Amino acid sequence: MEGRVDRAALSKIVAADNDAFKRLERIVHPLVADEQRKFLDEAAEAGAGMGVLDLPPLFETGGARGRGAGWGGVVAA
Repeated sequence: MEGRVDRAALSKIVAADNDAFKRLERIVHPLVADEQRKFLDEAAEAGAGMGVLDLPPLFETGGARGRGAGWGGVVAA
């Protein structure tokens, strides 16, 4: 699986090792945040009145605070 993540193997590792899970979060969360910002910026530039993000960890970790700038707020449903 060159160039791909073996999700099953990674899952086994992070399920058994909380430090590995935290390291993975430190890698993945900034990448997700960057993509989220790009998505919302592109939606705003296109004149969208709303942007929808389906990211449960965003709300679980408090990361939704400050994400509603220019959008009038963030709604968790």
